[in-house]
Amino acid sequence: MTRFVQVLKDTSRNIGRYPGTALGSILSLTFLFLLFDLFWISSSTFDNWYDGLLDEMQMEVFVDTPVEEIDIPALQQKIGEVEGVSDIEYISKEKAREILTDMLGIDLLVGYDTLNPLPRSFVLGFSSGFVSSENLSAVASEVKRFSGVLEVSYARRWLEKLEQTRSIITNVGMALGLFILLTALISSVNNMRLMTRTRAVGFRQMRLLGA
Repeated sequence: MTRFVQVLKDTSRNIGRYPGTALGSILSLTFLFLLFDLFWISSSTFDNWYDGLLDEMQMEVFVDTPVEEIDIPALQQKIGEVEGVSDIEYISKEKAREILTDMLGIDLLVGYDTLNPLPRSFVLGFSSGFVSSENLSAVASEVKRFSGVLEVSYARRWLEKLEQTRSIITNVGMALGLFILLTALISSVNNMRLMTRTRAVGFRQMRLLGA
């Protein structure tokens, strides 16, 4: 306890002797830690935004024309058993027409009820944490092998660009975080050396006075 009190006294004395140096050290350390906190918050925010986008990622599997409606449930079951698929919804020609009408605000197929050219499809959702360009590519390859599947569509290029962006941000963030941490450590070490030297000078002066 006595030693701790002595350290506090020496620290206070050194601050009083060198107020500019002490204030500069405190401000620089505060700025560095504040910068690190901002980096940490920004990184967490980006990760949450990135995960939210991936959770909304979907894949559309188009059904070949010759497939009969009676065979749709069997095909749906096979696709739903693919690893990573957590949700599957069948979009009939009528449902596709409703979706198109909602998007455009007008029914373009009025008078063509018996000649609906819109394709049938399945919309796939995926488990949380599963979505990546590699995993979705594997799912697409497997689904394409099923009889009755005409085409598989998803935002492959968009997903690849998003992953590249995240990789760049992560690498830059790690480099910045390490730089901030290293700068803070160097600053702390220099401050400790300065305090040690000041104490050593004080001890020498006390010895000389005692002599």
